[in-house]
Amino acid sequence: ERFNTYVTLKLQNVKSTTIQVKGNHPAWEQDFLFETMRLDTGLIVEVWNKGMLWDKLLGLNWLPLTKIHHSNQEGEGKWLSLDSELIIQNGEIMGTRLASGHHILIDARFELPYGKSFRTLFQKMFYFHS
Repeated sequence: ERFNTYVTLKLQNVKSTTIQVKGNHPAWEQDFLFETMRLDTGLIVEVWNKGMLWDKLLGLNWLPLTKIHHSNQEGEGKWLSLDSELIIQNGEIMGTRLASGHHILIDARFELPYGKSFRTLFQKMFYFHS
């Protein structure tokens, strides 16, 4: 099967989408920037195959923001297994389940504002939310 895929990234009420790439081993090489003050949520990564009438979800992953490292440097990325369903409890996303057999390499990171340390930023965010 030949794919024509794209990736959708969702954080809270913000959604960004890559360009479509043809082939069985697509590489998007696109950067996306999201701003958030909430670390108690996560990033939803969805991989879609473009269809003639409807697009088909190939798989998704939920990245809790608390698991994303802090760095202003590009990294090697991390391979994520893609699943078929979100796990939702009490209206909150808890993760994903049912492996789809697809994977994606993602370099997700928090970039710190210039001159700020993670400790200072974390203390400010903790104070803001308590």
